[in-house]
Amino acid sequence: MEKPVKTVSIGMDGTCMLLCDDGYREAMVGTIAFYDKNGDRQHTTYMAATPGYGKDIFLRRFEQEIINVKKRYSKVHYVGVTDEAKYHWSFLKRYTDTQTLDFWHVTEYLAKAANVMFRGKRKETAKSEWLD
Repeated sequence: MEKPVKTVSIGMDGTCMLLCDDGYREAMVGTIAFYDKNGDRQHTTYMAATPGYGKDIFLRRFEQEIINVKKRYSKVHYVGVTDEAKYHWSFLKRYTDTQTLDFWHVTEYLAKAANVMFRGKRKETAKSEWLD
């Protein structure tokens, strides 16, 4: 790393994919990002797994990478970032100090709130200004 690490962000997500006769299977992704004291990202490690029968292999590999990082950076703040999947939260709570909802899911909630707040008004202009 160029500068000392102050925060490590651990993110994970999954998406279901239709695999013909096998039905739906989940593909998994994970990131471990390192930030300095100014919040500038220094490096990101990316992990992924193709759709399979269960997430066990991905989670074991991701967990091992997290354990290795925590050994090296034991005194930094760890933040978990994910969507609303309950198993993501329970996994990340074991390794992070705080957890937060990812950007894309937050913006979905804000857009829904804007639809209610600006109902009957110059909706698109007011909504757009509020969301910006």
